[in-house]
Amino acid sequence: MSTGRYAPSPSGRMHLGNLMCCLLAWLSAKSKGGQVLLRIEDLDTQRCPRSYADAIVDDLAWLGLAADGPTPPVYQSDRSEIYQRYFDELSRRGLVYPCFCSRSQLHAASAPHRSDGQVIYAGTCRGLTPAEIAERSKTRAPAWRVQVPDEVTAFEDGHMGHYEENLARDCGDFFLRRADGVFAYQLAVVVDDALMGVDEVVRGSDLLSSTPRQLWLYRELGLTPPKFYHLPLLLASDGRRLSKRDGDQSLENLREKYTPEEIIGKLAFACGLQASPARRARKARKFLAESGYTIRHSAMVWCQGCTDGDLHTLKAVYKLDTDRVIHEFMTDAGLETCFLIQIGNQRDEPELYVPIQQAQEELAAAYDDIVMVSRSFKTFAAKGLMKDRFHYLQPAYNEVGEEAGKNVAAYWAEK
Repeated sequence: MSTGRYAPSPSGRMHLGNLMCCLLAWLSAKSKGGQVLLRIEDLDTQRCPRSYADAIVDDLAWLGLAADGPTPPVYQSDRSEIYQRYFDELSRRGLVYPCFCSRSQLHAASAPHRSDGQVIYAGTCRGLTPAEIAERSKTRAPAWRVQVPDEVTAFEDGHMGHYEENLARDCGDFFLRRADGVFAYQLAVVVDDALMGVDEVVRGSDLLSSTPRQLWLYRELGLTPPKFYHLPLLLASDGRRLSKRDGDQSLENLREKYTPEEIIGKLAFACGLQASPARRARKARKFLAESGYTIRHSAMVWCQGCTDGDLHTLKAVYKLDTDRVIHEFMTDAGLETCFLIQIGNQRDEPELYVPIQQAQEELAAAYDDIVMVSRSFKTFAAKGLMKDRFHYLQPAYNEVGEEAGKNVAAYWAEK
């Protein structure tokens, strides 16, 4: 039976990128009749309060992706004694040494750097004598590094294919424990995955370069490594990596706007696990034609943009992206017209969505095949027809539907 895992770091609420990895890890394990375990990677307890860990457990359950165990989940912050045993094993073999280098020394311009900007440790403290170590320890607590060999570590990733690094040349001796006593991710994740029986790891491609280090630790500690699958990162609309720090598409905000099914469906579509809407539209047209129905008109309805407003998307960016998406979809699906329902206002910040509303007006004015059929949503806050900051009461939806329907009928009557 395959055993996968979720291993979130509770430094904030999960964002869509985290959720995508969780979804794919769950699907991969379940497709093999396996299980998914939950481990909370809270080594740095100052950055990772238990409140965020509790929120992660609740969010996964709400999405229908609850782990199969253990209950409670494994917390790395409770496992320092376990990590210490494996640290001591490497130390007994003479592979561990203290490092007194400051952050500024490590990141100095003269220090070797990889193409991705990561520092390659030059081994500055590797050859310190006992006397030098004792003297430096008087003024600075050391971190602890492990000495790596000058050899290539290679593996076949389940998604990315062949990957290899020479640890000495491409990475350098890496941290096992910080100066404040907190064990490093590289050691903890290896020990935990091995002891939890994890044989499949699905995670983001930002951790691909960590894998040779971890595989080397598996070998040196006599542990069995899992199969790795590294996935492309889900990016923001401007190409940035999603970040908990920036609140990008956090589940806290998404839960206010979408159902679990909608979130899972959108992620599945982004991963190519669901057919495109255009493909479904073509299949529907074919089915209707084969069933004897005559299709006189074909169109789509577009009502979207609130999340873009929340993210402060520029009017020009939204207009360009929406123009492209609408017309590409219309071409693929063989549609004649896009009927546009303008978004309303966020109740507590009514100016937040104005750039999106303006972009929608400009699109309708610029193209004959984009037709504005309703502007009523932005009137409902003043009428008391909003049930929260984002959503409307049923009479509001009824009014928009009636207005849009009448305008669509009038449009077709003129054709």
